[in-house]
Amino acid sequence: MMSEIGGGHMHRPENQQCGVLKYARYILKKYWELVIYGVVGVCTTVVNVVVFQILSENGLALFWSNAAAFVISVLFAYVANSLAVFHAPLSIRSFLQFWGMRIVSLAIDMGGLFALIAAGLDKLAAKIIVNVAVIIANYLFSKLVIFKKDKGHKNGD
Repeated sequence: MMSEIGGGHMHRPENQQCGVLKYARYILKKYWELVIYGVVGVCTTVVNVVVFQILSENGLALFWSNAAAFVISVLFAYVANSLAVFHAPLSIRSFLQFWGMRIVSLAIDMGGLFALIAAGLDKLAAKIIVNVAVIIANYLFSKLVIFKKDKGHKNGD
């Protein structure tokens, strides 16, 4: 009689934990590319700030310190995004497309920033809004154009 009541169908907390872990793994796997893209973005920002700080603290004019930091951080971002995020080979074509997109991003950043400030938005709020737009645009352009996976090779074919 007891076996009919319990019947081995009781829900145990460890089953729920396994379900939570399984779901967490599913979410992490599904969004892993975005997670790595974010990590690469943080590392790129660190490279940019460190290069800028080193050069500007050693007497290089702010304009040139910032320009050098931009160039070096974009080079880092290209290699890191290509290899770690999108698992794509380095190529002249993707390199030029990546640079082209970053120049467009810079124009969007500058234009958007000044337009939002001119419209009366606080400069920090404007910078944050523009940065979010640029990050999304860079990711989508990188995924859909620069490092687009060949459909014929989708599942390891």
